[in-house]
Parts: sequence; C-alpha cells; structure tokens
Amino acid sequence: MTNSHVMNPSSIHSLLLAFVLAALTNSTYCRPSTINIMSKPTIVLVTGAFHVDSVMDVLGARLQEAGYNTRTKGLVTVNGPGLSVKDDATALRDLLQPLIINQGKDVVLYLHSYAGFPGSAAIGGLSKKERTAKGQQGGIVGLVYQSAFIPQQGDTLVKMIGGSYAPWQSPDVRPSSSTLLN
Repeated sequence: MTNSHVMNPSSIHSLLLAFVLAALTNSTYCRPSTINIMSKPTIVLVTGAFHVDSVMDVLGARLQEAGYNTRTKGLVTVNGPGLSVKDDATALRDLLQPLIINQGKDVVLYLHSYAGFPGSAAIGGLSKKERTAKGQQGGIVGLVYQSAFIPQQGDTLVKMIGGSYAPWQSPDVRPSSSTLLN
C-alpha cells in the first residue's frame, strides 16, 4: 500500500523551486524600479534549526540550473551549545554584508523554519530601498519565509513559540539572547 499524498524528494524540491521563482517574480521587493532586471539576484538559502547546510543542496542546484547564483548558510547554533539567536543573526549578517556592501549584489533571502528569526534580525539596514536611498548598490530585494517565524521588532523567540519552552528545550537564560535585534 502506498500513500498517494506523500511527495518524493524530487517533487518537493521542484515545488520549492517553483515557490522561490514565483516569489521572485511577484515580490514587491523585486519591481523593476528596485532591482537590476539585467541580472538575477543571488539567493541565500538558510536552513532551519535541525538541519545542516547540505539539506539545501538540491534546491540550490535547481536554482543554479535556472541561472541564479546561490549561497547556503547553516546556523551556528546547530550543534553549538551556548550559542543564541544573536549568534545566528551575526553569522548570517557576516555572509550577507560582503555580498551586498562589497559586491553590490541584490539578494533574496530564503529562510526556513527557525531561520526566519535570526534572518529577520540580520537584515537591518541592508534592504535595497534603504541602500538605494543612500546612493549605494545592492541590497535585500526579497524575503522568502518557508514555514518560518516572521518576527516583528521586539519579538522574542519564547513569545513566538507560545510563551514557554517545550520540555525538551534547554533555554539560554541570558537576557535579550532571544530578542529580535532588527
């Protein structure tokens, strides 16, 4: 007996590719006035809390076949005891800044699951709109949140997971270690 509702990995990656490409063409961040339509943006794929970078390999390869440059970023808190949301946000910002500031690239940030939280914190001041207003090249032109947290300024991770940690979670009790710093 087979489950007709279960998708094989190839179908899932095709669906994700279609989702990302649809987001690129329909995003308010990607209107011709805000993005260089002669070049495609670099897509930065960021994994969730329980994944390593390689989980994005197939999606990254499909996007590259479609002509996009991609980067994949795992989270430093994966197998990193004592690290926090702030550490993940800093590591992601360290990846984004050279692409945007030094190379002037337009970037779409694809955030899966927990990555929505540090990803949202990492982008402050890097949007295409903000950078263009300062006469600077490059910037974040789109955000794709896939089954992800979409925090607002001042949100905490604990608040977003219902106000308390699950029994299996080991909280970092440092104040502000889970506050969005965007």
